Amino acid sequence: MLSRNSLLTVLVFVMVLSFTSSAMAFDACVSTANGFFKFKNYKMAFTHYDAYAKRCEKNLLAADPDDHYICIKSAEKKQLEKGRELLEKTFYCYYMAGVALEKLNKPADAVNYYVKALYMTIAYKNVTFIHTLTRKRTVKSLVFEIAPKDLNANYDRIYALGIDTAVLMEKIRAVAEIRRDLAKLIAGGIDPEKQDEYKARFAVCQKREYNLGVLLENLVVYEMNRGIYTRFDAFVKHINEFKPITPAVSSLLKIAEVMKQNLITIIAHSENPYSVPTLDELNAKLSGLSEIIDYINANIQ
Repeated sequence: MLSRNSLLTVLVFVMVLSFTSSAMAFDACVSTANGFFKFKNYKMAFTHYDAYAKRCEKNLLAADPDDHYICIKSAEKKQLEKGRELLEKTFYCYYMAGVALEKLNKPADAVNYYVKALYMTIAYKNVTFIHTLTRKRTVKSLVFEIAPKDLNANYDRIYALGIDTAVLMEKIRAVAEIRRDLAKLIAGGIDPEKQDEYKARFAVCQKREYNLGVLLENLVVYEMNRGIYTRFDAFVKHINEFKPITPAVSSLLKIAEVMKQNLITIIAHSENPYSVPTLDELNAKLSGLSEIIDYINANIQ
């Protein structure tokens, strides 16, 4: 049985934990989720990972109370460190939520969470800095970017489970269209006071578009190198239906070029004219893809 002094010590310790930084509080929450996962209570683990990821993402995007400073560089550095730390935890929780869903035999839901994790390698936030002495206000759009240690594992899980090619292409196009619109705002110098924010959002879109593009390219090329053209055919069919053709298609166009060069290499090294697909079929695929690439390049608005 605890003595009165011992009990008081414990209570004080608990109170100290309660009032530590939000990062430490989040670590405690992640530890709880990890504990459920360790003991194979995957349903509870998912519930906690999901809740913590959403809470962290909300905190990441929410406007903080005004940050006071004497030296704006040190204040900015503090906000960048805080943002990156929060982003790391958001990525981790979405990734682990996906792992938990796999354990619960919900592969389709797991893939959705792995894709959410891919988005969480970059984010931005508008922060207001107030000089402690002069009260001068400075608003900056800060970009947080990370290279999570579990990023490759996250990609591997999506490769293993699979994702519909057309769905992935639409996700890329959705991000690309925002990126395209932001590029117009930046190039036109529209809303000068918001240019910093537009540039930050543009950087976020570029990175997310890149991450999704890496996923799509690897999925298609992996199959092509094994004589499977299901994703190739789906890609060609879907990109051919893109209307209108705008700069939002640029990343998909780059993937199409990679596919074209890969197919040229496959044809050049194919020694069996009767393989499946046959050389005639492969050349037909190459011709069809080349026509689409040429058409897009000629008609981008």
